[in-house]
Amino acid sequence: MSLREVGWGLFLAGLPFAHFLLPHNIHQWQAQTLWAQAWLVALFGLSLGQTKTTLGNLPLGCWLVWIGLGVLWTWVSYLRKDAGHPVGLLPPFLHCLCVVIFYLAATTHWTPELLSRLLTWLAYAGLLLVCYGFLQLIHFDQFYKTIDSSPDLLGRDTVLGTMGNPTHFGSHLALLLPIFLWQPQWPWKIVAVLATLLMVATKSTSAIICGWAVWMLWGFFETAWLGWAIGAAGLVVGGAVFLANREWFNPSGRWEAWQAFWQHYLVGDHKHQITGAGLGRVMLDSSQQYPGWPSAGSEKWRHIHNEPFQVLIEQGIVGLGLVGWGLFHVIQRWWRLPKTATAKTLAGIGIVFLLSSLTNFPAHFWVLASLGLVAYCGVYVLSHAEVV
Repeated sequence: MSLREVGWGLFLAGLPFAHFLLPHNIHQWQAQTLWAQAWLVALFGLSLGQTKTTLGNLPLGCWLVWIGLGVLWTWVSYLRKDAGHPVGLLPPFLHCLCVVIFYLAATTHWTPELLSRLLTWLAYAGLLLVCYGFLQLIHFDQFYKTIDSSPDLLGRDTVLGTMGNPTHFGSHLALLLPIFLWQPQWPWKIVAVLATLLMVATKSTSAIICGWAVWMLWGFFETAWLGWAIGAAGLVVGGAVFLANREWFNPSGRWEAWQAFWQHYLVGDHKHQITGAGLGRVMLDSSQQYPGWPSAGSEKWRHIHNEPFQVLIEQGIVGLGLVGWGLFHVIQRWWRLPKTATAKTLAGIGIVFLLSSLTNFPAHFWVLASLGLVAYCGVYVLSHAEVV
């Protein structure tokens, strides 16, 4: 086992548990971000000592140029107005820059064999998460008392994993599901079933749909009739649940929020539909007292709950086009790959990440985003190995 494998394994497998390892007065999402960025600095630094050629990725390079120019333009605009340095731009820009750093480090270090072993690291970390989720299901969780302290819960635990939110935990389980299903040993299929049951326990409709999509994909790769059977069973069960209890399909104010954001950013004069309103703009504006700003209870929405829509708002049509080009580029590469277990796993992770991006914001959480990046970078690693 090489030093680079240990580093990547500890980074990716330890990420969901980072807040248990760092000071407890740091919020879990901030702790996970610190863990990810610290490991990326170390792994990227180690990658600079290798002689391996960087894998070309023109869409990613163009996207980096675009967001970099946008940040520079905003920075100069602030300086011209004597408004000081817009340091609030640095966190979202660093977040985007980490995508490129992750890609450079991963495609330098990884081989198909190392990638397969990293998926095994993630499988065992996922097994711990499934066990932890079932402890929460039987009300044996002692670490999230502040979240479980609602009078409505009557002392019962919420099934929220280490994400601190049932919906995000459901998405996390859905992203781990392909890793469980395509592990070579059969007991992992049992773990996949247990993870699916936990998804239902989170009561996240989007996570359940993502999980259903993964099971369908697994079925089609096994044999066509199994995929169709899983798809039909999902439609029947989903239809029955919808007729029995429509609250399972509650959009939680998303339609109204999306309409409000459309009006706020993309309609009328003085908008920035083509170039975008700037990185971090939604987060910044959520702290302002804008009338009609979407909120969930007392909390104002700091994310759009739709990643393509947020890219359109903050990076404009150009930015969204570059992201779309990047997705097309990686899908093309995956399509030409031999359909090994690793390639199937990456496809499942990618599908879940894209589906969950339509109703949530997985790109803003390192626990979820890291899995999306594993799929994205992994395709390039496998594709390069095939060419070589």
